[in-house]
Amino acid sequence: MFRKTINNLSPIFLLFCGILLSSCQKSDDYKKYLADGEKVYPDKATQVKTFPGKGRILFHWPRGIDARVRTYRILWNNKSDSASFDATGFKLGDTIKHLLTGLPESSYSFIIYSIDDKGNKSVPSEVRTVNIYGDRYQSLLMNRPVKSSNFSKTEKKLTIEWNSADSVNIGTEVSYTNASGQPVTLNVAADENTTVVMPKSGTYLYYQSTYAPLKTAIDNFKTLTRDSILVDDKPGIYTATGEKKNYNADGTYVDSSPIALDKQLEQTATPGTYVFDDIANLGNNPDTKVFLKLNADQSITVSGYISLTGPVVDHPTAGKSFYDPLTGKFVLRYKYTNTNGTYRLIEETWIPK
Repeated sequence: MFRKTINNLSPIFLLFCGILLSSCQKSDDYKKYLADGEKVYPDKATQVKTFPGKGRILFHWPRGIDARVRTYRILWNNKSDSASFDATGFKLGDTIKHLLTGLPESSYSFIIYSIDDKGNKSVPSEVRTVNIYGDRYQSLLMNRPVKSSNFSKTEKKLTIEWNSADSVNIGTEVSYTNASGQPVTLNVAADENTTVVMPKSGTYLYYQSTYAPLKTAIDNFKTLTRDSILVDDKPGIYTATGEKKNYNADGTYVDSSPIALDKQLEQTATPGTYVFDDIANLGNNPDTKVFLKLNADQSITVSGYISLTGPVVDHPTAGKSFYDPLTGKFVLRYKYTNTNGTYRLIEETWIPK
């Protein structure tokens, strides 16, 4: 009778029993995951901000509501380096601040964990690709370029025109000695394109730029060296008078002609060296350059070229050219040779206008 009853059970009924049995078994599966208790994750650091500097970085983030958090741990270099600090001194509403120092110049990613009083760790907060700066970055910095500088003899003012500053330039320090012999230091802002100062003639004005690699950087970087401008009252316009003597290629004298015209003397990129192109009485000639190198004893070495190829040199017999600092006068004696071998001997005196 019993065997017959089993045999007559509905297949649908048997399927239902199998599903019920399976459900009962699966409902207990979760217990194996709670063998060690429920997993607890403290609040993680959020809204993390970074402020990099020279070999260091400052972290900011708001203190969370989880009062169980006791420690924060920061890891970097693929978790091979870490630093931990106490969290209990911060209360809700505070900003967590931690300065990490001693970092070599490089690019870093960081992971931050919150750890509670039971040793439970939060899920990680990742901070990716932060540049830490150092000596290599500083060595690449250059002072803001000077477009031009001009010293007015009458007003005793030096006017500096600057090229546009780099986007990370935050200023350029300028230092000089004024006419009374007192040191003066000022800062030229990055958006300032013209600077006018009153330094003492014959001295140097020095300038050195400072940069912030990021607006959020906690350190600024000065260039390693200063650049300078010679405060020179020699460039300007002069009235030149004198004589030009003409010679054949074999050295025979031909004739002479007077020199009487205004000439423009300009400063070169080399301090103490000047240039003009109004040679003798020929007027302005773009293919001619005469260089005057002022020596320590106020004598002058003359060099250059006429019509691109003809050499300009010191006068062979009349003595050295010189500068008179008391009167601001130049006495120039030089020789130039034409492409056909003929040459000219020039003696002229320049008086500042």
